[in-house]
Amino acid sequence: MASKTKKPKSAATSAGKRPVDSMETPYSGFIKFRFDRIDLGSEWDLGSIDPDDFVELLEFLKNISQSTIHELRNSTGTLKVYDNLQTGMNPEAIKRLAEGYEGQDFVHRLRVSGKKRLYGILDESVFSILWWDPEHKVWPTKDR
Repeated sequence: MASKTKKPKSAATSAGKRPVDSMETPYSGFIKFRFDRIDLGSEWDLGSIDPDDFVELLEFLKNISQSTIHELRNSTGTLKVYDNLQTGMNPEAIKRLAEGYEGQDFVHRLRVSGKKRLYGILDESVFSILWWDPEHKVWPTKDR
């Protein structure tokens, strides 16, 4: 007899709610990707990705597609949530988020390689892609 898996709490998607921390809620499903929320026309428009980066991104998505959110966050450090956007996010990204995704007060990022990042909104195990950031400009690292 198969054991029943308790359904995890959904990540918050309305204004003022914090995202569920997947370290506290290990999701049982593999990560899935949605493309219907991509921010076309932004500085980080996935539609303008360099062909070599596109191949690298597809390979990356293929490699992590059999990983759970819990594994991505804890085992590899690939996934991170940013829930205090005013403390380091690029002002243009904050503006685009406010204009196109009203009430969205957090984003997640997948570290692809080097400076390359993929930003999106995570709801349970579904990652809705927003931005492709090959130069690490959405959430720039301060010089040390």
